[in-house]
Amino acid sequence: MQLSAVDIALVAFGLILASVAIGLMMRYWLPEEHISGDSKEVIRLATALIGTMAAVVLALLFASTRTSFEATNSSVGRMSAATSSPSSHRFGRTTSPPSARRVPTGRQGK
Repeated sequence: MQLSAVDIALVAFGLILASVAIGLMMRYWLPEEHISGDSKEVIRLATALIGTMAAVVLALLFASTRTSFEATNSSVGRMSAATSSPSSHRFGRTTSPPSARRVPTGRQGK
């Protein structure tokens, strides 16, 4: 079973909401010493670390996407250049361009 990007985003959003709800409920269940200033500082540092790591992963994802796009764009450019080659490649080297051909005028001997 393969999930689409929207399905994955919805699952991630649901998990984030569930973790927020669990965190709000745990605030009332934990003893006061677990909610001291030092514990809050550790949580802030851990949150900042997770945010920084998420930013690095996102930047790497964008860089990979850009590289893939540039490679695909280059490939499409080469294919379109190959299909729109000059007429000498399609009809052989003996053909001359239209400007070099002589068109008979119908007036001979005058």
